[in-house]
Amino acid sequence: MIRLALVIFGLALCAWKFTAAYMAAETIRAEGEVILFELRPVDPRELFLGDYMTLNYDLGFSSDNGATVPTIPSAPRAGTAVFTLKDGVATISRFGNIDNLSENERQIRYTKNNQMWAMPISIGGSRYYFQSGTAERFSNAAYGIFRVMPDGRALLSGLADEKKRPILIAGEASLNLVSD
Repeated sequence: MIRLALVIFGLALCAWKFTAAYMAAETIRAEGEVILFELRPVDPRELFLGDYMTLNYDLGFSSDNGATVPTIPSAPRAGTAVFTLKDGVATISRFGNIDNLSENERQIRYTKNNQMWAMPISIGGSRYYFQSGTAERFSNAAYGIFRVMPDGRALLSGLADEKKRPILIAGEASLNLVSD
């Protein structure tokens, strides 16, 4: 009898955690601000997972124009970074110190990557899956579309082309993005 009660309690706890995570993602999708992150092209395919695109974001860590690049904190493994928006596209400006954000700054949660081949931090959404046979449509993706909440939670909600227009498949509702 006690085992049955523990099994039922465990199943109820798993269902509650799953539902809470789903509802949090739906809240971000419905209420989050749309922010674009520039992509660096990478496009593999996974035999068992279907067609997808590995997303490598250009967060602003390369200093091609001579700008200073923020140093990633050594600890902890996760935190909050401040991103500056210019024409709806975000680039990293600093880590921590989220108290007095200007009008064009947003906080976004991140985790550090330990892999040599990966970006130094991850903001989520490292892969974008799409229907088999629609790969050509997504091959010209230039931006990842994120929905971001004021507390820094972010959710990848789509891809956009170089003109910041969402790349849609048949039957998908359009997103309101930054105007041209």
